[in-house]
Amino acid sequence: MPSTCRLLALLLSFGVALALAAASPAQGAPTTKAARAKPPNFVFVLFEATGIGWSSTSVAMDDRRPDAKASPERTPHLAALAAQGMRLASFYVTAPRCTPARASFLTGVGAAKLHMTYVSEGGQERRRGQGGGRGADDAAATTRLIPPACTTELPADATTIAEVLRGAGYRSAHFGKWHVGRATPAAHGFDEHDGANSNQGPGRDPQPNPEQGTQITDRGLAFAKAQAAAGMPFYLQLSHYGGGSDDESRPDSRQALAAELRGLRGKSAWQVAILHDLDRELGRLLAGLAELGLADRTYVIVSCDHGASGRDANAPLRGGKGSVLEGGVRVPFVVRGPGVAAGACSHVRASACDLLPTLAELAGIAAWPADVEGGSLAAVWRGGGTGSVRRPREEFVVHFPHYDLQNGGPASAIYRDEWKLIRSYETGAVQLFDLDADPEERVDRAAAKPKVVSDLIRRLDAYLQAIDAGMPRPAATAPPAGGK
Repeated sequence: MPSTCRLLALLLSFGVALALAAASPAQGAPTTKAARAKPPNFVFVLFEATGIGWSSTSVAMDDRRPDAKASPERTPHLAALAAQGMRLASFYVTAPRCTPARASFLTGVGAAKLHMTYVSEGGQERRRGQGGGRGADDAAATTRLIPPACTTELPADATTIAEVLRGAGYRSAHFGKWHVGRATPAAHGFDEHDGANSNQGPGRDPQPNPEQGTQITDRGLAFAKAQAAAGMPFYLQLSHYGGGSDDESRPDSRQALAAELRGLRGKSAWQVAILHDLDRELGRLLAGLAELGLADRTYVIVSCDHGASGRDANAPLRGGKGSVLEGGVRVPFVVRGPGVAAGACSHVRASACDLLPTLAELAGIAAWPADVEGGSLAAVWRGGGTGSVRRPREEFVVHFPHYDLQNGGPASAIYRDEWKLIRSYETGAVQLFDLDADPEERVDRAAAKPKVVSDLIRRLDAYLQAIDAGMPRPAATAPPAGGK
């Protein structure tokens, strides 16, 4: 009889486990004991997007645009990762610049709500004290608007991915470009890090690559190995540096891409070579995780912080770094991990704000901070790329109230369903695009769809007012430098 009872108990447990595995957990739902016993690991690789855009890797981010990609030789390891996992065709950052995008990845909160809408060094805030100015080449230019003050330090009370995952027993590390203030990653929940680095790396080297690319990977694999040995789940964030010269790429990379580079000149050429170097580091990372026996239970996520710099750098998308056009804010995103279908392409709109709640759910965490603006993509990742995402608001807003890189001046963009509305604060002009039919933003539908325009403007104003967003002011009536 005891044996029969034990058998029945085992069968009952097995049936419950099957039922739980078949169901996608709702947002905030608790997980099983088995899931808590062996939680997944997470590795987030973030590329600095000076030369990396939506269409400049070897991966066609949208399966409806198989031509929108670079040569197979440019990023073969990223292409292999995409073949093993999922691409998100409509993934967005919350502003077209480094600091705000990185802050949103870390916290799940939009740049506008954090009041972190511009960069933390060498930029506009130094010239006008408020985030004004058009760029280094025309810093003295007169503008019609004065952009608002913005913070360049991640708020001390902002809750990061590392802090959320710590509650579930995770250890976290950040290596590479930090660029969200002078406080170190340790102040924001990371157990290991290599400093509050900006664009120059730990040694303040104006040319950190290619050495830092190698060291970032080495530090990351050492951390992963230590956690595996200790039986600890981990979150590893590897943030690579961009580059500013041909000297920051490896000679053998330039040789391997010789045929492609012959058709390029100057900046375009060295950016391609640096991207190839970073892809090689991604390959080293993936091989290292496999050697450690971690590949099967580790989510590897690759993205970048804004669109590539240059008018046509993200073609067929318009615009680039510094612009709220698609080329400035729609970025590559690839994920591979447990339950993620191989070779899948998702058309569900997602953003940097979704990373924190997604990893929280996958780690079995029942709740996340109330100010998070994103939603969990876990069901989308496990559902072959389809499904819905629950967020506090239906719409998604990119608020960039700054002059930058000849972007046409301060602007906001709001997304809902197939529609995207852009409002210029300098001219008052409004544009409306149907992204399903026109992702290149060539046909303005504002005149033909006045009701859609009215609804989106109402939603945009309501959102900006609700978060007390920083807004540009006419230059003649702007407050003194440092005022809000």
